[in-house]
Amino acid sequence: MPIFFLMMSLAFANEDEVRNLIEKTFTRNNTYCKIGNERIEIQVRSVNSKTEPGEKKYGEHIFYYQNEIPKILPLNRDGLANYRLFEGQSPICSKSLGFQIDKNLIAVLFLKENNPHRDTLTLQVFNNDTTTPDKVIDTEYLTEKAELFDGGFIFDSYLERTKIQMGKIKIQEIEYTYQDRDFPFWISYNKSGFSISPEKTFEEFPFKELYKDKNDFLNEIQWNEKEKKIQNNILFVAVNHKLKKECILIAGPTQKVTGSEAGWRCR
Repeated sequence: MPIFFLMMSLAFANEDEVRNLIEKTFTRNNTYCKIGNERIEIQVRSVNSKTEPGEKKYGEHIFYYQNEIPKILPLNRDGLANYRLFEGQSPICSKSLGFQIDKNLIAVLFLKENNPHRDTLTLQVFNNDTTTPDKVIDTEYLTEKAELFDGGFIFDSYLERTKIQMGKIKIQEIEYTYQDRDFPFWISYNKSGFSISPEKTFEEFPFKELYKDKNDFLNEIQWNEKEKKIQNNILFVAVNHKLKKECILIAGPTQKVTGSEAGWRCR
């Protein structure tokens, strides 16, 4: 009997916590996701009631409604960070991204505020059989786009950089203004975990036409097949607006450009 009363007390305490948070917060965004045979609403809520024009819809508290009963997601249960829905079209959720990872697991995607850089990816995994939240996967991957991929999903990512090189250089006696930009690479996620996709990275590379083929590109970025890593991941872009010419150089993280490098490719 004492155990029974203890469990009941904990249940009521949890209900009180949820009710108090709902009374003190406002809905910033919501989505409906199909988990198992149920349609579950997920709400991002915040103590701030107003949304400024163009403001991203972050919230400190994430709720889900199962059989119309509100509960707090494990994701950010302590309310110490700001999250928003990873909005987009997906087969699982109505207006955000959710993907089947395994026959028993579904990942609902969120973005964690990471000013002044891009937001980072966080996954709230659900058990598809029990329709209950499972583990939270909080990553440091900066991302903006994600889409369905074989056995899970795939997303773009970038290195978080604090120093940017820029200036003027000469390439084949022509003066250019240059700076380094984000080098976009793509990472897949499935039941085996995270893995860089060299194929997708090449397919989506904005200067893809400057390479003979995928192997030419992979050789330039020094793709390590054994370790699944990219060695050269800094992209320098040089522009001469008068001549309407543009050149790129892919280099290692410590390289400084001079214009005399043999690797410049121009269009």
